[in-house]
Amino acid sequence: MKAQCIFTFFVVIVLGGMHGISEDKALARESGEEVVGDLTAYYIKNVRLKKDGAGNRIALTNLDGERVEYWLENGEYKQAEMQAVAQAEKLDGTYKSIYRIREGEWIQLPPGSMGMGNRMNPLVPFHHVAADQSFWPFGSMIYCEEMDGRKTMDGNIHDGFFWVADVGGLIKGRDRFDIFVGEERIYLDLLDKYADPENEPKEHFQIYPMPKAPSAELDPFQGLRPVVEILKGKGYKLTGDERTDEEIEKELTRFQKKHTKIREAEYGNRRGATTLWYLMAAAHEVAEPG
Repeated sequence: MKAQCIFTFFVVIVLGGMHGISEDKALARESGEEVVGDLTAYYIKNVRLKKDGAGNRIALTNLDGERVEYWLENGEYKQAEMQAVAQAEKLDGTYKSIYRIREGEWIQLPPGSMGMGNRMNPLVPFHHVAADQSFWPFGSMIYCEEMDGRKTMDGNIHDGFFWVADVGGLIKGRDRFDIFVGEERIYLDLLDKYADPENEPKEHFQIYPMPKAPSAELDPFQGLRPVVEILKGKGYKLTGDERTDEEIEKELTRFQKKHTKIREAEYGNRRGATTLWYLMAAAHEVAEPG
């Protein structure tokens, strides 16, 4: 997902401490690496859906599986096609997040998501970041000391944790992390309050790359079967040889709801960055019981 704009922002007051970090630190199979670097932000552009037949046609499949035709003005159409994701203003003034699967064909993203990273991860504002994945692979967990305890622009208190779920053409190096903030208005508020081009302080990060799988049979990156084996090993109801996709999705969602850092946008999706982190941790517990 391509960032619209980039700036360095900082917290005026550090609301100290590494609150609640010990539980997730314990998941790392290798010690975290300390990095001092830049925390930047990006958002997705708003577009206006019309039904008057003027401009370029798109077909949007909503969450109910319905396919609805809309039109975008030429400039907005080109921008949306280039970004492959957009915040779409509906005719009633409400918004939905949409993702391009091919030219002229879009799908609505799940609740809580406002973008799509790595072509498979529903992005959640202030939860996912873009990073240089040659240094920090997809699913790496990041703790930022300066964000812990801070009230974010969406009104929540942040715990300092992020997951690498996206890339960006300008996000290069081991010390650069780009927070997905979702809405343009939030980005502009951050720009007004925290950007300081003459004084760009560094943030402090503790980074935990995704643990390696204990075996190919328990590697959730390798497909659905290892996910089923992990869930079975953790006592979820997947004991029969015949398992439907609906049954697997139901038990996976139960697993996801158990871990509060996994957001609703990933429910039922085995490939989400935060979900993969916890599945990998569970794989080690299954491989090394007790």
